[in-house]
Amino acid sequence: MVFQGIVASGARTHSFFKGWWLRDAWDDLKNFVVWTAVFLPTLLMASLLSWPCVHTQMKESREQWLAWGLQMECGDQTGYLSVLTVWGFVAAGPLTWLGLVAMSNMFPPSMLSFLVGGYKERAKFWEVVVLLRRCVDAMVIVLMPLTYAAFSQTLAKAGLMAAALSLHAFVRPYDDPLLNLLEFVSLFSNTISVILTAYVSGHSWSQTASLNNAAFAASVVLLVGTGFTLVLSLLASLFRWQR
Repeated sequence: MVFQGIVASGARTHSFFKGWWLRDAWDDLKNFVVWTAVFLPTLLMASLLSWPCVHTQMKESREQWLAWGLQMECGDQTGYLSVLTVWGFVAAGPLTWLGLVAMSNMFPPSMLSFLVGGYKERAKFWEVVVLLRRCVDAMVIVLMPLTYAAFSQTLAKAGLMAAALSLHAFVRPYDDPLLNLLEFVSLFSNTISVILTAYVSGHSWSQTASLNNAAFAASVVLLVGTGFTLVLSLLASLFRWQR
């Protein structure tokens, strides 16, 4: 009896420490996912600052300068370091999320609800797609700076938003049709606003002051209207939850 009691006590102790270790490991994993979701695009931008090099002559010149600091000469070693850093961030972010979502069936449903909750089964990888879109947006900002490539940046952002809108309309990833509609409205208004911004920042011979003002006004109406719709939807959901 004493031996059985010792064995049972040891089993309970092992189960306790195992559960404690799993809880701590899972908390660390959730913190890592939240950290990458918040800071990964910013860190990606910082690592890319040493990548884009420009030259100031019409012909190819051996003297190249950093895009974000035109008084600083661009060295070859910074580009390689930047590439390695970018790949490290990609491995730490989207690839890790991809592996977690792929193995979601091995965990209790509540453990990965912050990554796959609310999505259809065929669209459970959607958070990875959203993170990739944010990373690409950060790359566009750095590789096409507003200081000298404003129109290129605007066009690239318009293409990115149009691709995101088309993909969302095709997949409709959320289980709730209302969430699909709100996300579509948000992406649509942002896409049209970026396209109108590209038009205003262009220098076509057919542009007039009245057309530019109309494009600006349409962008403001779209963005303000979308924000108002999202706030109303949030207030309505809070009201239903309180009832």
